[in-house]
Amino acid sequence: MQGRREQQLTFSDALWPNEIPENSYWARMRKYLLQIDESVFSPLFSHTGRPSISPVLTFGAMLIQLEMGWSDRQLEEESRFDDRCKYAFGVSRDFAGIDAVTLCEHRARFIESGIIFTLFRDLLADAKAKDLLSEDKLEIVDSFMTYGAAAVQDTYTLLRKGVVRVLKIAEFHELDSKLTTVLDRKDYMTDAKPKINWDDPEEKRLLLESYVVDARNLVAAVRALQPLPRDLKDAADLLERIAKQDIEDDDGQIKMKRGVAKDRIISVNDPDMRHGRKTSSSKFDGYKTHIMTDGNFVTAVVETPANKADSEPFPDLMDQCEANGIKFTEVMGDSAYSNWPIIDRKAKDGITVIAKVPSEPIVDGRYPKSKFDIDTENGVVACPEGFAAQFDPSAIERREGTVARFSDCTECPSKAECTGSPRGRSISIHRYEPEIAAERKKQATPEFKEFYSERANGERIISHLTRHGGRQARYIGIFKVWCQEVLTALNHNIKAFYRLAPATG
Repeated sequence: MQGRREQQLTFSDALWPNEIPENSYWARMRKYLLQIDESVFSPLFSHTGRPSISPVLTFGAMLIQLEMGWSDRQLEEESRFDDRCKYAFGVSRDFAGIDAVTLCEHRARFIESGIIFTLFRDLLADAKAKDLLSEDKLEIVDSFMTYGAAAVQDTYTLLRKGVVRVLKIAEFHELDSKLTTVLDRKDYMTDAKPKINWDDPEEKRLLLESYVVDARNLVAAVRALQPLPRDLKDAADLLERIAKQDIEDDDGQIKMKRGVAKDRIISVNDPDMRHGRKTSSSKFDGYKTHIMTDGNFVTAVVETPANKADSEPFPDLMDQCEANGIKFTEVMGDSAYSNWPIIDRKAKDGITVIAKVPSEPIVDGRYPKSKFDIDTENGVVACPEGFAAQFDPSAIERREGTVARFSDCTECPSKAECTGSPRGRSISIHRYEPEIAAERKKQATPEFKEFYSERANGERIISHLTRHGGRQARYIGIFKVWCQEVLTALNHNIKAFYRLAPATG
């Protein structure tokens, strides 16, 4: 049964305003929690039974956890002894605190119900009603890495844990007796590492082969069951994928495949995690969090596995921003969002995407593409020496681009400055070649550089988010991690709202 907030305060509570600064995080959180109507949580709780603690307090506790980096047990202790927490909750100093078990149980209800997203949208609506959102209709898009909560596992561990996962789910459904008979190995339920010579490649291969054979047999046995429970089917599908991604059959021998499989599963505990990189030198495992912001408030949040390109969820971000009631006419991002099909499509909708065009590659100091005159209408490319190469203009429409090749550059006086290929220079023609060239010239102007400096506001917002709960995933699975990042954004928006609200009177 849903609990209610206790409004009865003590004499010592009157001293709090002198101890907690009005512009502190705790005072702003108190204002936010006091304005939440408890009835919004009513659908999540039964109307009978012993009253629990107020869900407003447990929701606030989740926000404070992210701000301070506390675990459930730390939050339990701080809510019992820290006056700042009690002040933020709007309770008396003799408040007994929030039990970690209750917090965990309420959190599960909040995540399952989607109320986190509702409260996120509600605060944006309040900010819009008070004219706190930016009026220049410019949104900034960016992303940051979020480290996964599960351990990354090697192929041997993935196979073994995948088998164990299937067996445990089968045991829950009382089907394990029909499956264990197909397994040659009998050590899956032990945590002990297989006793082989790990320095011997052949022993390792034989161990891998035994795991793969067992996995394939187990998957076949599961699929023969009728009816097949959905969670058992999902576990078998996961095991089948694990047994394929790093494996190859070579002349009847099962071996480890060279290289890393595309979209490789890296953890049985969290199958949504992926290897990723934010830059060429920055590798990580987990997820990417994508945000849109007006420079003060986070207006949209999308979560993807770490291996997704930044531009892939870009349309979803813009759609979510509009669904949250935020109208914009311009979106600014870095070169990762220089996706011309999206830019072209959004331009037709009246939205200008301002993305840094990637720098023009210059190979060994030779002539860059900008030295060539490209006529996409007639399919002609003229080089600096006046020679011409032709290409089919219709090929650009049929696919993303084509190539124009100069047939003979051997007699050209500038060949050494242009190409080292004995076959002559070739120029790749992008479908949006004229637009890219025009944008590159525009972005070289001082006016654009001054305007583009607005993008730094997105980096500043990300810095706040990652310092207060956004960098490390606390939960397993992409949906729960998304909920965590929305909570992190809501926590940031609360601070921004009550920082800016007094200025409006």
